[in-house]
Amino acid sequence: MNDLIPFAQQHLTMVIAWCALLIAIVVTEWLNKQQKAPQVSPQSLVELMNNQLIKIIDIRNNQTFRQGHILNSKNIPWQNQDEKVYKNLQNEPFVLICQQAQTASQLAEKLKKQGFTQVQVLAGGISAWQQNNLPLVKGK
Repeated sequence: MNDLIPFAQQHLTMVIAWCALLIAIVVTEWLNKQQKAPQVSPQSLVELMNNQLIKIIDIRNNQTFRQGHILNSKNIPWQNQDEKVYKNLQNEPFVLICQQAQTASQLAEKLKKQGFTQVQVLAGGISAWQQNNLPLVKGK
């Protein structure tokens, strides 16, 4: 520990570069967290559903939706996205669902930038829901 100050004095450029890199990493991570929509686990979503505190929007295509979806979810396929569709949800909590949470996360970030403060994403998507042996409804 006694060698730390002399080392820093002898390698000032390296110490400054290291500090700048550390600050850049911290700022980047902080900005990423600010833009990303929060994720909700399948178990937490069940609790929200039981308390009727949230709307569920499934953005998978119609065919995939009909093969199995979460009870009371509304299908608004990703391919047909228009931000106007979500306008009535701007001040309401809702969860976006896709197969593995990637597409839903992208849409959630886009909506969050437009002022949707209560948008969430199902962590792991329908795949995680199924891995937790939670029920799906088939058909419309």
